Amino acid sequence: MGSEIRLTLLCDNYVQQPGLRAEHGLAILVEGPWGRVLLDTGQSRTAGHNADRLGIDLQSVGTVVLSHGHYDHTGGLREVLYRTGEVRVVAHPEAFAPKYVRLQETARERYIGVPFCREELESLGANFILSREAWALAEGLWVTGEVEREVAWEPADERLLVRENGLLSRDPLRDDLSLILVTSEGLILVLGCAHAGVVNIVQRAMELTACTRVRALIGGMHLVKAHAEFLEKTAGILEEWGVEQIVAAHCTGWMAGAFLRQRLGDRVRMGEVGQQWQFRV
Repeated sequence: MGSEIRLTLLCDNYVQQPGLRAEHGLAILVEGPWGRVLLDTGQSRTAGHNADRLGIDLQSVGTVVLSHGHYDHTGGLREVLYRTGEVRVVAHPEAFAPKYVRLQETARERYIGVPFCREELESLGANFILSREAWALAEGLWVTGEVEREVAWEPADERLLVRENGLLSRDPLRDDLSLILVTSEGLILVLGCAHAGVVNIVQRAMELTACTRVRALIGGMHLVKAHAEFLEKTAGILEEWGVEQIVAAHCTGWMAGAFLRQRLGDRVRMGEVGQQWQFRV
């Protein structure tokens, strides 16, 4: 890739290109001077299928980063490991916690955590590195680590639960991680679901890199159930920061994506499988 960065959306909720598949999930391939890094793996074999159709050999992926421990981001990991062989897998220590969602229509809980045991994944070549801290995968490429919830109005999703000591309680989702790409023209943030809150994540990236210019936000923003006031505050801060490009994928939701586009204009577009973006380093 030389002095370029390329991002490819391998798995998302929506698709238009013939031959590619969509599902409720996310996988984004990040290519740059450091090689190939895959953020998330979707929920099934979709990311692998789409990579094949796009002519992308996942065997060359050097690192897989799991943004958090939900099935729609980790369920494709076994298929990815079949293709990569032995590979570094970066995640938070709580990514393997037993996670659930409370279904509103029945008030019952459904398991939504990683659908594989760690031992099976390790037998397929996953070399797990579990860390709560931010750290650099390579020069100009960071994992956020845990993100403090400093902005109080970015609400937690009360439906998301975790089982601890036999009891279900609200999941604080401390395992929510994002990628930070540092370029000469500003930051590119690659988001999984942004459970920590988009504003909190951007502030974390600025603190880590001492850079206040944001070129792009790409990925899931978990705005699908956000109310109008929350969306307005989020859009206002992104506009204040001068974020140049926003790709609203996965859990952002069409309604929230349309709101952001109406508010921020052509800098916002919805994510679809097969889309690629290139940036100068």
